[in-house]
Amino acid sequence: MMMSNMKRYVNHKKKLWYGAELNRRHQDFQSCALPTELPYLPIKTPLLSGTKIVLFFKEVLISQKKNTIILKSRLVKAESTYLYKKKMPSRILLIPCFIVFLVAGYYSWINDGLYSIWMLPPIVLIAIIYVLSPQIDWIYYKKFTPGLDNIQKQILITGCPFYVALSAEKKVVFEQRCFLMLLAIDFQGQSEEPLPEDFKLMAIIPAVMLTFEEENFLFSGYEKIVIYPTAFPSPQYPNNFHHSESFFEDGVLLFSAQAIFQGYMDPINHYPVTAHEWSKIYMAQNTDRNWPEGEASWWETLSEISGWNKTCIFECIGRPDIEILPAVIVHLIYFPKPTMEKFPDIFSLLHSKDL
Repeated sequence: MMMSNMKRYVNHKKKLWYGAELNRRHQDFQSCALPTELPYLPIKTPLLSGTKIVLFFKEVLISQKKNTIILKSRLVKAESTYLYKKKMPSRILLIPCFIVFLVAGYYSWINDGLYSIWMLPPIVLIAIIYVLSPQIDWIYYKKFTPGLDNIQKQILITGCPFYVALSAEKKVVFEQRCFLMLLAIDFQGQSEEPLPEDFKLMAIIPAVMLTFEEENFLFSGYEKIVIYPTAFPSPQYPNNFHHSESFFEDGVLLFSAQAIFQGYMDPINHYPVTAHEWSKIYMAQNTDRNWPEGEASWWETLSEISGWNKTCIFECIGRPDIEILPAVIVHLIYFPKPTMEKFPDIFSLLHSKDL
């Protein structure tokens, strides 16, 4: 992901995707929700001084001054397992089929069509492999799951304390689940600029965290994520420019690249909306746990735990109908100890499959 990648993606087609400079609501309470980088301004995210972060195709040095990331980056050479789509097993299976087809075609040509019948089997096999390629690839990678490369691991180390705290063996499992979830989900960017690969990883990390202790870690029925450069309206919320949404009927999640980046790199100051939507889906797919009804007083409790008050969460997401229970689960992910003390019943429900 690098900053210039992020900035180019977010600012692309600025006539179509409204930037933060159109937001005239400059009250103080919105400071946690407004982008840290207005279009055409540098990105600044608090991080440890002197840290060097290596991200997808980019290397960024953390400024010693003011402990911020500055937009001075340079390309680094890296081959990532994000490029697995170029090495899919199904495509490898196509190679001998094409060879047989070409050989049969050559002998058919020099023998006046005598061997033309042998061109049919490889054509049929090619068609079958093409149609079944998702299943073939999934079966292979489910059995021989690769981990993440060093660049992807650095993304996890940089912004995922959950991953950092795991043992070496569990880190391997976490990386493999990230890979499989990336393989299972179809990502669609709403810009002519290519969707930065690191946004994909950042978008699914909360989902992997949420189901890490469960055997079935995939979210059944949710196989598509649409990423907009900035806040967007939708058919469900045509009058609200928001940063996240989950559409149950079609199994689609929608996020803005701004919210993904800010919520991952600086969750203390930016509520992680991706984790909120995944928590909402998690609850919908586990209705047998009898989730309690949320109470209005919980918002104040959550604010005391994280500093994310109700207004901040509403503004970071941008929709008028924010549910409090997914917000509690988000706090259990990012602030487990204090949240567990305040919401022991919800913690027990969240880990009921582990008991």
